Amino acid sequence: MTTCCYLRVSSKLQADANGTQSQRDALTYWLKGRGLDPEAAVWFEDLAVSGKSMNRPEWEAMNARIEAGEFDTVLIYDISRAGRTLRGLVNWVGGMVEREVRIVFVKDSLDLDSAMGRLIFNIMGSVAEFMREKIADTIRDGVKSARRDKFGGKWGSQLKKPKFSPEQEAEIQAALKGGESPWMLAKRLGVQYRTIKKRAKTVKA
Repeated sequence: MTTCCYLRVSSKLQADANGTQSQRDALTYWLKGRGLDPEAAVWFEDLAVSGKSMNRPEWEAMNARIEAGEFDTVLIYDISRAGRTLRGLVNWVGGMVEREVRIVFVKDSLDLDSAMGRLIFNIMGSVAEFMREKIADTIRDGVKSARRDKFGGKWGSQLKKPKFSPEQEAEIQAALKGGESPWMLAKRLGVQYRTIKKRAKTVKA
């Protein structure tokens, strides 16, 4: 068995801290447990590289050598290290299956050398993508809610750019002199904060 091992961390913070050492330890343990020499394996490591894209330097280098027929087994810590897009992962796994290359995700105890392993992989990948979509939806809903609460559903450039009449200007000046904060006044009027802040500076002056 000719084996290559792939390691990846997404952020520079992770790379500067422990890097991929914990992943390397797990893969080394797996190899030794099967009587294989970790030193004989070829290791590929992407540091501070997102899994959202399948275009990664070491990942591409590894795949080029797989296509050249150098390896028949790929060892990876878990599915997320290989990538975080279901379509990219499925396409990659499909290519490996066609080349009869064995894929093992150590943490997940998932060996794609069998039909059952590939089925479980697809299920896990679908669930992971679903959860990411739910998280993204939750964040978007939270932002929308904050916009509604603070600005009546409007945000940034969407806020109206008012042209105040002399009477309205006088009311704004009176509110500011009376101690109403520019932020609360802007919220009450449904205008940008900076619009009121400029007038607040005039009042203070």
